[in-house]
Amino acid sequence: MSIRKLLLGVLAVCSLIIFISSCFFIYAMAEESGYEAADGNIISAERLADQVIEYDELGTLVHTGNPDVKEMTDTTERNRQQYTEIRDYFLTEAGSAGDKESTSTYRSGVKTYNNMIKSLDSYSSTKNRINMEKQLVNAAQSLMISYESISNQKEYFTKMEQLYSKLYSQMQLKQQSGMATAREVESVRNMWLSMQASLLSVEGSEYSVAQGLFQLLGVDDSDGMLIAGIPSVDIGRVDQLNLEEDTAAAMGNSTDLSSTRNTSSGKTTSSIAKKERSVTELEQEIKIGMEELY
Repeated sequence: MSIRKLLLGVLAVCSLIIFISSCFFIYAMAEESGYEAADGNIISAERLADQVIEYDELGTLVHTGNPDVKEMTDTTERNRQQYTEIRDYFLTEAGSAGDKESTSTYRSGVKTYNNMIKSLDSYSSTKNRINMEKQLVNAAQSLMISYESISNQKEYFTKMEQLYSKLYSQMQLKQQSGMATAREVESVRNMWLSMQASLLSVEGSEYSVAQGLFQLLGVDDSDGMLIAGIPSVDIGRVDQLNLEEDTAAAMGNSTDLSSTRNTSSGKTTSSIAKKERSVTELEQEIKIGMEELY
């Protein structure tokens, strides 16, 4: 056996091993290159670097910062780099091979790794990551809404604590001049202490929710980081909502529905009917979901 044929055999075995490994990583990590934020927003790098977390940035921040999502994207990009290097090697060797058999083998390797690189961006390889991002974005939105609610409570209890502090001082002066009883002064003091306790509790809750949001978004250094308020509802846009049009758009954007429609149904009557049922069920789920939202 010639050295060239032995080398080709080794490369073929390596290719098979890497291909099997890639299938596992693709299935397990489910990642893609070139993302689309789970909330549908596209945010500039300048906005992401402004130290202010805004509601419409959450999808992008989850994609770029969440540790679990980053691990998935990093794994896929490592696979992409590995496949690209091996493909380029085969491509170079194919151009310098001296016989048809070697050239054919190398070209086959190029084709195999091109398909493997392409598969990294397929729906089957990205749906798990996309679903994870959607869940994380929903969780981040809930945390941000909770943070604003708690911040409003904090503002209320801050004002009430200041009010009862002043009122307590006034009641002490009144007591000294005989215009208030000790019981009245004690009552105001107890209210002041209650407001202090409530304020302290709310501040603790605000800190915990903020830290939970920072952790979910992968913010390591939260010093100086601000959490913006929830944007108000645009009444003009609400008046323009159209259930039928939005449902059609939701169907067009559904990766599950698109994948089912594009999947080969086979040639038998039962397989065709099964695919049609699956498509109909997904369409009904989207319709019901949109109706519930409205």
